[in-house]
Amino acid sequence: MKSMGVEVIRVPCGYWNWVTYAHDDGPEVSGVYATGPICESMKNLHRIASPREYRKYFDRIFEFAERHGVQILLDLHGLPGSQNGEIHSGVCIESNDEHLGFFQCQANLQMAVEAVREMARYARSKRNLFGIQVINEPHLHTDEGHSFLESYYQQAILAAREFLDPSVPIVLFEWTYEMCKWDDNAFPESIYGKVCWDTHLYHFPSSGQTWTSQNNGLEQAKQAYSWDLQQLRQFSKAQGRDKVFVCEFSLAGPSLNSPETLEFAEWLVQQMDFACSGSMLWSYDNRITAWSLQRQCREWGVDWKRIWATRDNAREGALIGIRA
Repeated sequence: MKSMGVEVIRVPCGYWNWVTYAHDDGPEVSGVYATGPICESMKNLHRIASPREYRKYFDRIFEFAERHGVQILLDLHGLPGSQNGEIHSGVCIESNDEHLGFFQCQANLQMAVEAVREMARYARSKRNLFGIQVINEPHLHTDEGHSFLESYYQQAILAAREFLDPSVPIVLFEWTYEMCKWDDNAFPESIYGKVCWDTHLYHFPSSGQTWTSQNNGLEQAKQAYSWDLQQLRQFSKAQGRDKVFVCEFSLAGPSLNSPETLEFAEWLVQQMDFACSGSMLWSYDNRITAWSLQRQCREWGVDWKRIWATRDNAREGALIGIRA
């Protein structure tokens, strides 16, 4: 990984890796879903293993990464009740072609805060800890959802600060289309320590369309990202240039020839570097090359180390080199 340009590895984990419920309890689920298979699916997460049994695997991750000079961002990817109903939250909850999440209640919030507290307690002694991320891709798009998310962020940050130095980043999440809801400098460093923001940038052709080298696909792909990049740049100015980065992007979407694929990769990283403080590729390995750093280097000749090492002195602000 290090030889391919990786500096930070974002390690997704679930709250069940850090905390568990007494007896056979589980996350709070509302309405008609309060009993039945959804509740059982959530409880199954705690039946796999105890939080203590997971520790040795996290130890290995930190040890292997430190051996090669790589830092770790611990990412709470799955929250109690699911923050989005997607499979990557630990449980996939579908109803009428919609994904349902049940994180938005006080009982689930408090369990998530406790998970963050335990993550911080565990990681405080790790010399190669980059930071702790408290949520991934929440689907809380109403005004009430935003207020709930703000409350969770406040409590989660302070819980982590019980064990972590103010200089260690606590990473939040926001979609580009929701960034306008936050006040400038939403979590002042004087109160919360260093707080950073993650967002994810993905774009794909509409149904029935393709972005290929034969139909000007490179320019279509660039245009698709333009609005997000503008929002990202504005949000970086509002929150602090060194406090916003992209923790997920990929080369999926366009189907370009080799020279244009390389041009797209370099262009996208340069644009993100200009708009914020850096980027992380999702993911290191995948059977689909467009989603695999390893395969892109080997099969497509993408030199990520060179791309990420490139710096344009004309860009605004100092870059902190978030690369994975």
